[in-house]
Amino acid sequence: MSSEDLDLVINGEAHEVTGDTALRRVAAAFATKYGWTFGIRDGRVHDESLPGSPQYAFYEISPVQAFGYGADGLTATRWRFNRT
Repeated sequence: MSSEDLDLVINGEAHEVTGDTALRRVAAAFATKYGWTFGIRDGRVHDESLPGSPQYAFYEISPVQAFGYGADGLTATRWRFNRT
């Protein structure tokens, strides 16, 4: 992620989102934020608006650590996440 004030790098483990309920929740978030709608069929994510209805996968990141770098190029911060 990057903004005028901060560049953010997150390290962690990615896990595929599965199950119709979870997939619909992520698809709804995409539609709200980006206006990009997906269809969910047989536990798979499809973009019905494109030829061939390409299939996608959603992933969730379980963060282990993150680094934030200030826009000035001089400041940096590191966060570690406890995994319980």
